[in-house]
This record gives sequence, C-alpha cells and structure tokens, in this order.
Amino acid sequence: MPRPTATSRVLNTTELLELILHPIPPLELLTTLTRVSRKFHAVILASPSLFFRPDATIPPTKWILNPFLRNKFKLWFINYTRPEDFPSVARITADVIGHVGDAKRDIFLRPEASWRRMLVIQPPPKVLTVVQIASGWEDLYSLPSRAVVSFEEEKGECGVTMGAIYDITVSMSFFYFNVQFGLFVKSQDGEPPQMTLALYTGPRRDESSSNEVRSREDSTSIRSRAEERWDCGDRVKLEQVEERMAIPWG
Repeated sequence: MPRPTATSRVLNTTELLELILHPIPPLELLTTLTRVSRKFHAVILASPSLFFRPDATIPPTKWILNPFLRNKFKLWFINYTRPEDFPSVARITADVIGHVGDAKRDIFLRPEASWRRMLVIQPPPKVLTVVQIASGWEDLYSLPSRAVVSFEEEKGECGVTMGAIYDITVSMSFFYFNVQFGLFVKSQDGEPPQMTLALYTGPRRDESSSNEVRSREDSTSIRSRAEERWDCGDRVKLEQVEERMAIPWG
C-alpha cells in the first residue's frame, strides 16, 4: 500500500482543507468541488463559512447575511419600506426557480438540494417569527396572526434555514389567492438578531372554482420535493393576536 503524500495528508485533514477551500466562491464550492471526493463533499456541506453550520466566532450584533442566498433568493432580501412593495409568490417562478421544463428548476426543487439546509445569517437565530396580515375582501379588517417557530438542536436544527423560509412562504399560496412576503432582521441594544417573515395574504381561495384549482396546482409546482417541509397549518401554527403588530421595516 503506497504511503500517503504530504498533499494527501493535508487534503484529508478537515481543518486544513477548510482553510484551503475558504477563499473559493460559494457557488463554485457547491456546484463543482462537492463532486471532487466524498471528503470534499462532507467538509463543504458542514462548513460554517458556507452557512451550513453556526459560526461561533461572529458576534450576534455583527451578524452576516448569507451571500449565496442573498444572490439566489433576492426577493426575500430587498429592503422594503411599504407593504405594497412586497414581491408576490407568483414571481418565484421567474426570479428564483425557473419555468416548468427548465433543467435548473428540477435541480432546485430536488429533495436533497443543499440550499434548504443553509443558514440565512451567521450566527443563526434559533427562532423565526411568522406574521400573517390578511388584506383581502372578507379579511380586510382582521387582526394579524402570528407563529413563533423554534429550531431545536436536539432535532438537528441549528438555526433558521432557507428551507424553512421558502416552505412557509410557498405554503401560504395554497390557502390564499395572493401572497406577498418580506423577510426582516433586526438587532437592537446588543441583543442577538431577531428574524421576522411577514406575509400579506388575501383573499382566501375558493376550492370549488376551476380557476382556483388551476391556481393551486401552480402553487404546488413550486413546492420543494423534500420530505420534511415547514408548511403553514402543519409544522407552523398561525394564531390570531389581539392587537395590531408593527413590522420591523429595514
């Protein structure tokens, strides 16, 4: 059996391999270098610098937004100043995943897609607040609903992931004709960052309508194929609150 060379010893040392890979752009790491070997694949998909694992060296008050997600999922990361500026779920097809028949769409929605496990910011919040504000027809004067979603380490969840953000946003379109969304991160008075996903919805779908059935099918077509999803009404329980809520505009 041949003796390991100096190069092979370095590449098989996790800490040294992480240092070598650190300067490489995230997209190249994910799309190309994960295919080099099982070692490369394992190290890359467990790297804090790629937002797959919490980075304890970053102070909570100096949180960093995941650059890969900011580029790929830009609809969620634009600074909004008015609710009417929120993008709608209908834009996800054109701006994020591609149209039916597009090869990148199938890659994007596959169950094992790496973006689903990516942390949105470093260090990651352990809690996501979801706020639904109904603004259509019969819901015009309703109070907002809220869910506080916890990410538990004992379940292998190390913080808020893009998979959770995506699933919650898309799943609301199963119940409402129009869904607009925005993601906000605030850190005040030296406290860890707080993340809020705001959803403006309405009106409710009429399941007896043929047009609504087709529209619901369109919503299903942008749903991730992952077995574990963060769907509203399933893992995310929205409950009406007794007062108006202020959205933390950026």
